[in-house]
Order: sequence, then C-alpha cells, then structure tokens
Amino acid sequence: MWHTGSTPGEVPPHRNPADSEGPGILPPAGPFDASGVRSTVPAMAPPAPSGRQTVLSSGDQEVVLVEVGGGIRTYTAGGIDVLDGYAEDEQCSGGRGQPLLPWPNRLDGGRFSFDGIDEQAPLTEAASGNAIHGLTRWLSWSVLEAGTDHATLGVTLRPQPGWAWTLDLTASYRLTPSGLQVTTGAVNRSDRPSPFGAGWHPYMLAPSGRVDDFLLQLPAGSWEQTNERGIPTGRAPVDGSPWDFREAKPIGDAVMDLAFTDLARGSDGSVAVRLSDSLRHWNLCLRLGVGWDWLMVFTGDTLAHNPRRGLALEPMTGPANLLRSGDGLVTLLPGGRFEATWSIEPGWL
Repeated sequence: MWHTGSTPGEVPPHRNPADSEGPGILPPAGPFDASGVRSTVPAMAPPAPSGRQTVLSSGDQEVVLVEVGGGIRTYTAGGIDVLDGYAEDEQCSGGRGQPLLPWPNRLDGGRFSFDGIDEQAPLTEAASGNAIHGLTRWLSWSVLEAGTDHATLGVTLRPQPGWAWTLDLTASYRLTPSGLQVTTGAVNRSDRPSPFGAGWHPYMLAPSGRVDDFLLQLPAGSWEQTNERGIPTGRAPVDGSPWDFREAKPIGDAVMDLAFTDLARGSDGSVAVRLSDSLRHWNLCLRLGVGWDWLMVFTGDTLAHNPRRGLALEPMTGPANLLRSGDGLVTLLPGGRFEATWSIEPGWL
C-alpha cells in the first residue's frame, strides 16, 4: 500500500486550557524555548532527512520513494534488496536513487550558454570546479497521484541563479510483474526554448558485498574519455580496450566512472544491460527505452560510505557537459514535452 502520512515532526494545534479534560490542565510539558520558558507543545520526533515516504507494493516487490529529490530510497523483490539504498533516518549520499535534472553528470565550471543566455550555475562539485547532477536533488517533490503499485511525483523548477527557465518535472513509478518501471517527464512552461538533459543514479547492490563479483554485459560500442575533472575529452571505441563488455565478463578490480554510448537496441527498441552473480544465481536486467542513449557505470570507489558495494548504472540522455558541448542536448520548445522510460527487471521474479 502507499502512504504519505503527516509530516513527521508536525506540531499539533494549540489547545486552550478551557477545552481540556479538567480546569487549567495543559498538554504535557515540552522542552524549553529560546526564552527559557518551558514550551507546552510536546516534543516530537524530527522529520526524516528524505522527507515524506511513499511506499508502493505488488506481490513480493516493494519500493520506497522520497519527497526530497523525488527518488528511490529502497527497492526489494522476493525479499532481496535490489538497490544499494539508504535508511529512513539517513540523508541520501552518492546520489543514491536520485533523478538528475535538468542535466546529468558534470558541467564544466558550471557555465553554459543557450539561445543567447549566459548562465553560471553553483559549483556543487567544488573540488573539481564543476556543477554536478542538476538542480532538483534537494528540492521537495509532491505526490501528484498514487495507487497501491504506482505513483507520480513532481516538482516545478523555476528560474534561479544559473538557470533561466521554468520546467514542470515528473518521475512516475510502477511495479509490474517484470519489475520496477520509471518514467521521466518534463514540460517547458517558459516562453522561450529551454535546454534539457536527464539522468538517474540507481546503485545495484552486489549480493556478495563487492561489485568485483558482478558479471556485466553492456552492449555499448563506445566509451567517453575524460580529464581528471570528469569532463569529456573524446570518444573511443570499446574494441581492444578494457571497457568492452559486449560479452558478459567480471568487473573484477576495474575502477570505472565511465560513460558508454553507441548502445545496441533490440527489436523492441530497448537496450538490455545485464548483471549476474554466478555464485548466488542472481541476475537482473536494466532496460533503457528510447531517449536514454548513454549509460554511466560507476564502481563507487570514491564513496565515503560502503565503496564498491553497489554498481551505479545511470541512464542518461547525454554525456557529461552536455549543456556546453550540445552532445545529446534536448531542446524543449515552449510547451514542449520530454518523456523516457527505463526499468529494472530482477531475474528471480
């Protein structure tokens, strides 16, 4: 079932003593306020760092969605944790399960120009001098519609320093017999064309506890070379490189924070990226629909919390720096719409 519930920490209305059960009886004493006077409002538990939780379920699948960032906190199937998520009392770290809007990955110096407008976005990857993963990761998203096994969360991104356009953004989730389906939507509400890019950041949890034990099959013909700041410098074929995963092979001790493209699509137009762990007879498929032309693979070596425990497979509309390079950039005309779907299909369902 789904629920949004009242916000944890919400203060109940003040009661007049005359309305209480006995003359002059007040609610239980709470903590002192700033003036040193004891408050009559009961102490409440602090809200979850990720805000309100929306729980979807279908059969033996369950996914927990969050208000802050509009992403996925946990996803389980058949009693198995599919994603390397985070606890309700934790702040999201490493971009776990978050949508990356209105651009994925890194933006060199946070600077870009579009349609005669020059912008300087905040440098959210300060050590490298980049703006990373867009502007919506810490916004509060609203539940626009929900049922037992589906929900749509949404947020309006408004003009601000570094961004001059208004976009209505949605993330729609549905549990199906095959797994979890995720659809990203965007509508340009501005009176001028808007640049746009999208990405997601799910980490597939390694059953053994180490991504080294994963077998990865990724039907990509090219990978993106980058400099020390993660900014693309050129594209190269996977042929003859360590990054040819067109046939399944172990990740082993490979360190990856790489974007892949020239993805081979099946007869249904989708790209099937497969993970397996032969020791546990465990497997899943990440399926990319039309619109997702790039996939970032991150082995999590730089994470402060549990490095190399989950493999990030990140659908993207384009590579890093797309707002500057134009590579994979989507242009939304006034009233224009974008929609693209990806899904996780656990093999044991």
